[in-house]
Parts: sequence; structure tokens; C-alpha cells
Amino acid sequence: MTKGICLVHRIFLAFLLALALVTASVPRAEAAATARAVKKTIEHSLRLDGTVAVTAEGQVEDVVLKDAGRIPPGVEAFVQDAVRRWQFEPARDAEGHAFSVRAPMSLRLVAGQAEDGGHVVSIRGASFTEYDPDDLSSVAYLDMVVPRYPDRAVRARIEGDAYMGVKVGRDGRVEDVATRQVNLHAYGTERVMEKWRGLLAAAAAKAIREWTFRVPTEGPLAGESYWQVMVPIAFRLRESPDESSGSATLLWTTYVPGPKHQLPWEDPSGPSDSSSPDVLAEGGVYMRHDVRPRIRLLTPLGER
Repeated sequence: MTKGICLVHRIFLAFLLALALVTASVPRAEAAATARAVKKTIEHSLRLDGTVAVTAEGQVEDVVLKDAGRIPPGVEAFVQDAVRRWQFEPARDAEGHAFSVRAPMSLRLVAGQAEDGGHVVSIRGASFTEYDPDDLSSVAYLDMVVPRYPDRAVRARIEGDAYMGVKVGRDGRVEDVATRQVNLHAYGTERVMEKWRGLLAAAAAKAIREWTFRVPTEGPLAGESYWQVMVPIAFRLRESPDESSGSATLLWTTYVPGPKHQLPWEDPSGPSDSSSPDVLAEGGVYMRHDVRPRIRLLTPLGER
């Protein structure tokens, strides 16, 4: 992982240099203290897509990564080794017989700062479903308006990713929308970052309230009174580094992770949602309780 981590260090330095203006309005001492504190929380992230083949016994038989030739040096070997040691709950048919299966797989790799000042890489999120607009057993978009980029965020050159929880009623309209998490591609004092997270989340929520969805008409969830879905929305002022630079290698994204919030319609006494929303690809709508994944990961994530 040496080459990949060196790249992460370079991205981190460029991140601080490019986004120093976020703290320009606060006293110099406070800005310096903020930079030191934020340095400990900044994450460098890479999302990988592919497929995983699981045997009837729940063991990984094969791992195929999309864009394998563009994955940073050392990362593919790390992922292959980690995933091949995973254990899954076997997929079973209606009679309870286990069978082998190949499923879509999305992974979120995160490089964070270690106590010794270096970086460690782990797989923080994994999803084994994908958005299929033709699947009548799940929620899909019907009509959606792109959120308007807040003028203040544009002027301040603020970018970020908002992961929004949406409660969809039986008529396909939005009953409620709330913020699960907002990650900023900028840093500042906690008060400043909270303001920008709130601004991006509010812009996303305003647009989502006008959306309509096609609700499930088939499958075990068709009779539900409402459906919970997760919608990722990216606020970008420019193309991604991969697109704008024509890079032959997938590049790490650097950001300050925001706090994860419980959605208002979730039962606070129930089990907390430990999933990582940023593993979901932009442009899709993902059901909170998706019946399509035929495999369930048993191995805890976070292996380095």
C-alpha cells in the first residue's frame, strides 16, 4: 500500500492548500487550531464497483473489480485479499436450500490518519445491491428536479455530498425527507462547517420534496404503508478529478466527514443503522430494507 498512501498524503496537502479560504474569516489562532483538529478527521475515500461470487457455504469464490486497470497501485491487491476472506450468510431458495450466487458489489475504501501520523486504509462500507429502474419490487424515480446549488456555496467554492433519507408514501410522493450525513470538501471551524452542511442539505431537501417515485408493485414489500430510501446527491462546481484530468488512475477523494444523524421516522429504541451511506452511487435511489440482495455479509468491516 506504500504508493497508494503516498498519493493520499499528496492529496491531503493539496486539500488544505486549496481550501484554506474557508477559515479566512476567523482569527488566525483559531484557524490554526482548526487546521490541526480537522487534520485528524479528514478522510481520503475511494469507491470501487464490481461483483463478488459466493459459494453455497457462504465463502468468497471470486472477486471482479470494475476498472481494475485504473485502481491505484496496491489497492486492488488489498481489496482482493480482504474480500476473499469474508464470510457471508448463504443464499437460500424458497425451500431453504443454499446455492451459490454472484452479486453486484460496491465498496468504500477510506484512508484515515493513524496515531503515528501516517495513514491506514480500511474497507468502511459495502453494498451488494444496485439501482435498477426497471425492478418493480423496489422504489424508482419517476420525476426529479436537480437541486439548485446554493449561491452562497458557489461564491465560497464549497463542494460536498449530501446523503438524504426519504420517506415515500403509497402515492409515490415524498412524505418526509431528512439528512443522514453531509461530507464537505472544505474545512473550517465546526460552526462554519455546520453552516455549510446545513445549506447543502436544505438545498437537497427542497428539491427532493418535489420528486415523485414509482413504488413497488411486486414482491414482498409491495404492501407496505411507506418505503424508506436513501438518495445521494453530489454538489460539484467542476468535474471530478478523474474526468477533468483524464487520469488513467482512479483518484482518492478528500473530505471532512459530517456527523451521521438518525432519521426522524426511525425507531430510536431499535437497532441503529451502522451502514455507510457514502458507499451508494450518485444517481440511484436505494431502499432501506431492500429484498433484492441475496447475500448478507457476516464479517465485520474495517479490516486494514
